[in-house]
Amino acid sequence: MPQILIAGCGYVGQATADLFHAAGWPVEGWTHSAESAARLSAKPYPVYAVDIANKAQVGARAGTFDAIIHCASSGGGDADAYCQIYLNGAR
Repeated sequence: MPQILIAGCGYVGQATADLFHAAGWPVEGWTHSAESAARLSAKPYPVYAVDIANKAQVGARAGTFDAIIHCASSGGGDADAYCQIYLNGAR
């Protein structure tokens, strides 16, 4: 079964990860903060704190994923925050 990465395991991403996991897919979730990752530590799939706009963090955690689902949010930030998450985070 293909390995799925949920980049942005917040409200929408967590629901997405739960659905894929329930269907039997191997899932890994990434969330922006260590606090969010800790809150999700009871999930049956791993969740790591990775800032997807930070190439070093992404490189340190990158694996062999067959699909990446981008659910990250800018958290209501300004235009620069949107660019970092939606453009740079998707690269």
